[in-house]
Amino acid sequence: MSEHKGLVLGCSYCRTPLEETQMFEFRDWVGCETCIRDYYRSSVPEEIEHQLQIRRRNAMTWIARNRKSLEKQSIRKAV
Repeated sequence: MSEHKGLVLGCSYCRTPLEETQMFEFRDWVGCETCIRDYYRSSVPEEIEHQLQIRRRNAMTWIARNRKSLEKQSIRKAV
């Protein structure tokens, strides 16, 4: 049984390395929560939370659909 390593991709805006559990859909790639909150900073808090939920779900769907190609693009962590 092979152990599956999680993806690490850079935020499309700030380039911070993100693990799968930190990824949200953002600018045709993935983004971090900080950048998304900044993007929606003029919105009401409920709208920000709603957008985070939608973008998180979209990111998970996108990752599942494109996992093989994303693994090739994943940021390599130094051991």
